[in-house]
Amino acid sequence: MMDILKVATKEELIKANQRSLIDFFQMSSENSSVIHYFKRRGIEGLFSKIPLRIVNRVIVTNSSSEYLEDEIKNIGNLYEEVGSPLYWEVWTNSPINLVKRLIEHDFQLAGDYAAMGIKLDEIQEEKYNDLEVKRVENKEQAVLLADLFKEIYQLSDTAREDYLKTVLTNGFDQDLINYIGYANGNPVCISSVFYHAGVAGIYNVGTQKAHCRKGYGRKITTKPLIDAKKKGYQYAILQSSDQGEKVYKRMGFEELCRVKSYKR
Repeated sequence: MMDILKVATKEELIKANQRSLIDFFQMSSENSSVIHYFKRRGIEGLFSKIPLRIVNRVIVTNSSSEYLEDEIKNIGNLYEEVGSPLYWEVWTNSPINLVKRLIEHDFQLAGDYAAMGIKLDEIQEEKYNDLEVKRVENKEQAVLLADLFKEIYQLSDTAREDYLKTVLTNGFDQDLINYIGYANGNPVCISSVFYHAGVAGIYNVGTQKAHCRKGYGRKITTKPLIDAKKKGYQYAILQSSDQGEKVYKRMGFEELCRVKSYKR
């Protein structure tokens, strides 16, 4: 576990958001047969046979200008060889000439998402009413978590097994903590917190389709934030879809930057 960020600038939170994200997926890839992490000359990313943006992207580009041109070519060739789509992310801390270089290599803007953060002293305990949120603390609960993860995100059996391995390998009281929300005793939603890069990173927030629009997403997110606050963390981060952005803003999260995604 890295030192906790006590006071952070916006730029430091963006860096922590990016570092948390890539290291979360690196950790996941260590237990996966289908998701692969790579790092070369300051560039870090993921590739997979699963044709989804989330696991086929370059997240960190810290390559010096003398290497950038060659690495865009080399990494493009790597993705072509393995048959994976390639999405190259541009953060506000990316090289200033990255967009220009990507466009020169036939990349086009494919979308963007919000990297968000919150100071945890703004988070307050919520009344859960009919939703009880519990930490995953044993193998039986981990299996239930993996089943929910597969159902909510409509993933394959292989993805479920890889996810379960990650949960079991990282234990139940370390840097990765997982939660299940129970409505009237039935498991309906999940979330995870990854303590890394000095911040609490929120991941894998999801609710069963039949239980959406009941406020469970907010509640299953609040619990790990409260726990992080009790552990002495000052900041939490996440990456939001368009659908979740309004919810997170109502909770007090602020947009740190918009991450642009270029595809070839």
